[in-house]
Amino acid sequence: MPESPWVPQRQAADYLGMSERTLMRYRQAGVLQPGEHYRRKFMNSRSALLYNLPATDAAITAQFARDHRTLEQAVG
Repeated sequence: MPESPWVPQRQAADYLGMSERTLMRYRQAGVLQPGEHYRRKFMNSRSALLYNLPATDAAITAQFARDHRTLEQAVG
């Protein structure tokens, strides 16, 4: 993992094993929050996005985590 937690979008997508478009979908769905998971490189709406890699990875992992209390038990 790089020294700074903030990495460019392409590098974040490669590390997380997904496309840049998928990261965009997570942003649009509210899974990734501005300031916490991603930010602009410069104070410009057209500036490149940087992702906080540990926070982004944790948010996406939590999105797919299952609570053992909500899983159906197999009936056999």
